[in-house]
Amino acid sequence: MESKLRLQRFPMIMGDANPQHKQQQQQEHLQQLPSILSGIECDTALSLFACYQRNSPLVLAPGLPTVHVGELVDISGAQGCGKTQLLMQLSALAVLPATWTPPSATDAIPLRGSATPVLLIDVDLRFSLSQLASFMRAHIQLCISPTSVSQASLTALINSSLSRLHICRPTSPLQMLATLLNAPKSFILERDTLSSLVIIDGYSTYYWFNRFDDYDINKSSAGQPSMHRAIARALRRLKQEYACGVIVTRGERVRSRHGDFVASRDTVWTSLVDRFVAVWKEQEKVRWKEM
Repeated sequence: MESKLRLQRFPMIMGDANPQHKQQQQQEHLQQLPSILSGIECDTALSLFACYQRNSPLVLAPGLPTVHVGELVDISGAQGCGKTQLLMQLSALAVLPATWTPPSATDAIPLRGSATPVLLIDVDLRFSLSQLASFMRAHIQLCISPTSVSQASLTALINSSLSRLHICRPTSPLQMLATLLNAPKSFILERDTLSSLVIIDGYSTYYWFNRFDDYDINKSSAGQPSMHRAIARALRRLKQEYACGVIVTRGERVRSRHGDFVASRDTVWTSLVDRFVAVWKEQEKVRWKEM
């Protein structure tokens, strides 16, 4: 059944060559959507955190890129440059509250968080919850210093913040598309907030596979856009209709002989992205700049 599902199309996003069959095919794929979603590893960060006990060293970036409501930010860089670490910092500040009053204090302490629900789609399985929790703990201790707070209080704050983080791990482009299509129903509309943050870590895993799909002659002749275009349209829907901020990490962008970044020829993607951010590591520190 799984192999058949991966060959199926999603007419509700990608269209169909024969309009007479469009409605029927949409109903068929809507019926298949639950079975596709059921194959995706998905859970809250709070429940997954109990499975992670390893502590990792922190590699912090000076400052952080800002992500606005209804905006997609493309973060690119070579493998191992610190893109995922950068996402951990962004995720931590997103799920932490703006202020916190420790049990032993009377005044609220600013934590610079936003208490934003985050849907993280971990494509390449590099996102470490233990490292995220370590950063959150270090950040909180820095903010509350010199106030003394028990470790139990810190753990309770971290756990309550992690409940805002929802993690999905799709294993195919079709599962990722299904996750994006189902996000409004399963994640966004359930939260009592004006906006949410959607993060795709490691889209390069599927990006070139989906881009090659653009040149499928059979699909072009049948009038069926590719999976790449379908995912782009699903992300645009999250941006425009649901006011989500979106962050996507990809591999290093193409450079010219002079070392400058070359503009992408992928017009589908460039028309979707609001800002490009390049990331690299320098003297064991993560650096970034907007392109």
